Parts: sequence; structure tokens; C-alpha cells
Amino acid sequence: MKVLLVIDRLEVGGAEKIFCLLVELLSKESIDVGVLLFNTGYPLEKDLPEGVSIHRLNRSNKYSFTKLYLANNICKGYDIVHVHFRHVHAYIKAAQLLFKGRYKLVLHDHSGLLNNVPSRLKYFLRPAYYIGVNKDQIDWAKELVKVEAPKCYLLENTVLPSIDAATNRLTKKEGILLVANVRRVKNIEFAIELAKAVNEDLYVIGNGPDNEYYQELVSSTNSNIHFQHEVSNVNMLLHKYSFAIHCSKQETGPLVLLEYLSAGLPFLSYHTGSVAEKVAQDLPELFIANFDVSQWINRIEEIRSQKDLPDRMRQVFEKYYSADKYINKCLKIYESVYYS
Repeated sequence: MKVLLVIDRLEVGGAEKIFCLLVELLSKESIDVGVLLFNTGYPLEKDLPEGVSIHRLNRSNKYSFTKLYLANNICKGYDIVHVHFRHVHAYIKAAQLLFKGRYKLVLHDHSGLLNNVPSRLKYFLRPAYYIGVNKDQIDWAKELVKVEAPKCYLLENTVLPSIDAATNRLTKKEGILLVANVRRVKNIEFAIELAKAVNEDLYVIGNGPDNEYYQELVSSTNSNIHFQHEVSNVNMLLHKYSFAIHCSKQETGPLVLLEYLSAGLPFLSYHTGSVAEKVAQDLPELFIANFDVSQWINRIEEIRSQKDLPDRMRQVFEKYYSADKYINKCLKIYESVYYS
């Protein structure tokens, strides 16, 4: 079985990290895997493992028939084409239909927009096979997109732990961490308010693209708030911090909470997304359903008092989200698609 993973570009983001990790895990399983990138020159490309075939489309115009033909010609060399993002699927699906590609095309959806069906998923561009990262996506695909139920697959995200417990305990801690790209839905202003209230340094790690929002945040900060951009591997930095917060108002995952869990970094998060739904069954104290600063402060004190919490967090990560579980589920999905 030959598998091609397709994405537009490898910017720094949760879905892009999952893409690179999946390529690595498939390679370790001796799967014949290739990568197709629409455009290159982005930070996470360095995370792709050596020896993997990388096809570069160098697409500048999505309406170019030449590029559509080339994309389909690359895909024809594989049995399963595993596409990340809805707009990328629409492009490859159009190429497949135009040039009669016979490969199995799978959409791996990372979007939390589930109120309607975008035009790129309607009619002849509807996915035949669908992977969602949470149950809400699966329900949406079945009920609104009308993907056949047996061809909808749940594949929750994973990460690879990078810091062992002993190293983490020995490292001097710097303050409170917030990992979030600079967008209004991430509610970074609340994190700044909270950090000021507890008089602790806040380290915000994340990229744009909302420059207007970023300028608003910078104008409201003081010397205790530190922004850091262009970090491609947050996992390697987690041991530096004593605590993490996550105050996004809406999420599908999010991936960063899995990174906190795997590293045993205590955190408090607003209760949204599939990770909150699952992890709160075992560690309810890590989630809160409001943005009341005083209640956040009280909960943070409660969490910090639990000395065994880092070890319990790692146990919950292994229980639900280990890389071994992830790749085994993925291979079963490929087997189901291949023989359907």
C-alpha cells in the first residue's frame, strides 16, 4: 500500500504539526509514504523525515490546468491520497475528476466550522472518505455533508513527548505560558489580564496573522508580558515554565493541550473542544467554564498544590492520546479505505 499525504504549505500550526508527525510515524511503520506540498519554503518542512519522497507542486494559480494535471499525475502513483484541509481536498478532488484518477481520496478535516456545508464540499466535490479529529466533526460529516457513515473515521490528535519527567523536575521555571496564534478567538487579552492580577510573567508563544489584534495587545501590556514568534517546536520549551493557560473561546482540539499533558505541565484551560471533553473525565480540575479572573486564580492555586499532578497528566495522555494508539488507528483506517 502506497500513501501520499497532501497539504498546501507547512506553516507553523497544529494541523501542520500533525501532518509532519504522521509522515514520521508512517515512515517508522515502513509504510511507503510520500508528501505533496502545493508551496514550499515554510518552517515545518525541516520536520519531515529523511528518505520520504517529497513532491513540490509550486502552485501559484489554483486554476492552472497544468498544475491540476501535474497534481493528479503525482497522486496516480499512490493507492491512498490522504489530504489535509477542506480547500486542499477540493483541489485534489477536482484534479481527480478532470483527469480520471483512480486512487482513494481521503479528507482529513481540521476545521471547527460546523454550522453549514461549504461549497467546496458539496455535490461532486463531496468527500468519499472523511477523517475527523473529534466526534462533532464526524456527526457533521454524516448529517450535513452526507458522507456514508462507514466511511467516516475518528482520529484524535497526538504528539510525541520530548522532555522526560526527571529533566522537567530539575529545570528552573520562568512563569506562565500561553501558546496561541495571534487571533481574537484565542482571547489573549484575558490571559494578559490574568497575568497582571497574579503579578506573574506571561510568555505568549504564537504567530500572526492578525496584526491589528497584535498591536492592540502590545499597547495594553507591561514589562511582565513577553511575546515570542516563529517557534516551530513548542514541545522543546515546555519544561521552562511552571504553569500554562489556555483561554481560547472555541477549539476543535486543541493540540497544545496534548503537549502540556505529555510533558506533565500543569495547566488551566477554558472548557472547549474534544480534549476538554475527554480529559475532564479524569482531570476535571484542569478545565473551567467561565472567564472570571478570581475563579481562575483560585483554581490555579488548587492545581499548583497537587504535587502528583504531572505524573497523573502523563498517565491520562498515554491512556487516550499516545502515538502508538494514533498510528494503529490510522493504519486501520487505511486498511478500511483500501479494501472498500
